[in-house]
Amino acid sequence: MINPRQAIFSTILIPLFGIACLCFIFTFDINQSLFLQLNSISQFTGENLWAAVTLIGDPVVILSIALALHSIAPQISFAILPTLLIGGSSVFYFKWLFAVVRPPGALEDIIIIGQPPISGAFPSGHATGAFALATLLILFAPNRYLKLGIFGLALLAGLSRIAVGAHWPLDVSGGIVFGWLSAILGAVISRHWQQTTKKTHIINILLLVTAAYLVFRNTGYPQIYGIQLAIAISCATLAAISLIKSNNKTLNN
Repeated sequence: MINPRQAIFSTILIPLFGIACLCFIFTFDINQSLFLQLNSISQFTGENLWAAVTLIGDPVVILSIALALHSIAPQISFAILPTLLIGGSSVFYFKWLFAVVRPPGALEDIIIIGQPPISGAFPSGHATGAFALATLLILFAPNRYLKLGIFGLALLAGLSRIAVGAHWPLDVSGGIVFGWLSAILGAVISRHWQQTTKKTHIINILLLVTAAYLVFRNTGYPQIYGIQLAIAISCATLAAISLIKSNNKTLNN
């Protein structure tokens, strides 16, 4: 069972990092200049890399990954639904409240990868999702090196939103804080949920549905559809195997 105080204490560096980035960017007024510098990264690495990394923040991919971890970390699978509901609704609200124009609507001659919209910049939904999942993973990661690796991957997902031209650095920094907060609330809400055979079946069925939807989902990055399809097939396979094993165990009993 997740202890709320322990969850906050063990992950507190994540929101502090996001707040520090927000304060630094805002204080020195470097939002646009920093964006222009980071947006040019793909000139040296290629566009497909950042299109693939940004897929980590897609909500359907996040849901698929979290549900697929059910056999080894059921707490993450239980927490992901309230986490995404809280994170998604808060992101939607603040996008509407601030109505910040995204870089493609404010600047010319920038690198744009995929099909980013023009409005609704702050906060970054992909960064929120990536750091929400990272927070849940860090809560149950067995060692500090794995925790650091998870944080680094989430940070790359956040940076990818700048590299693809979809968000400002302030948007990504805000997403770090929103992602952490939604994960902590989601973990607290789900902390009394106990694993049962019925719940395992529900999660596996939901994973199958999510994987099927991912096959047809338009993420806006058709160049990395192969990766998207591989994730969907892998998750569907895991869910099918788990369901078969559960049914065989039930029949044997």
